[in-house]
Amino acid sequence: MTAEDSEYIERCVNVRAWHVAQICHSLHSLDDYRQELRIAVFRRLDRFDPNRANMRTYCDRITRSVARLLIRRHRRMQRMEQREVADNGRYIRNAQLMLDVAATVAALPPDLQQIVADLQAGKSYRRMSAERGVTRWTFERRYILPLRDICNRRGLADYLTGE
Repeated sequence: MTAEDSEYIERCVNVRAWHVAQICHSLHSLDDYRQELRIAVFRRLDRFDPNRANMRTYCDRITRSVARLLIRRHRRMQRMEQREVADNGRYIRNAQLMLDVAATVAALPPDLQQIVADLQAGKSYRRMSAERGVTRWTFERRYILPLRDICNRRGLADYLTGE
């Protein structure tokens, strides 16, 4: 490897690192990208065959390939972070909703608390109305509609719709 080749490798590494840093919007990581590109080039130098390619072409292909890899890695990390933030947001919303529901249920009259317990146990409206000796319509009017109204007044419409 000549001095000219070494200079070209360094220039190629710098250009590709700058390119990666711009695409990833992380100029603070420029030195890290340079280092990764240099390591990749020097690890592969022993495989260089002058009969198959020019040193510059070989270096260009390596740095181009590693630069793409670094960009893909950065984008994958961004997607993972976005999912994690979204999951945390969903978790917090669900926790808040569960606390709101628990407070609402605790404030309900005993007959409506029993309806909520039956619903949580998986009982159907038909079964609960039969247990109380009323029609399904009457059951809905006496228990379900007031329960929905209380939940709506306390801002739990999301819980009722399952969103």
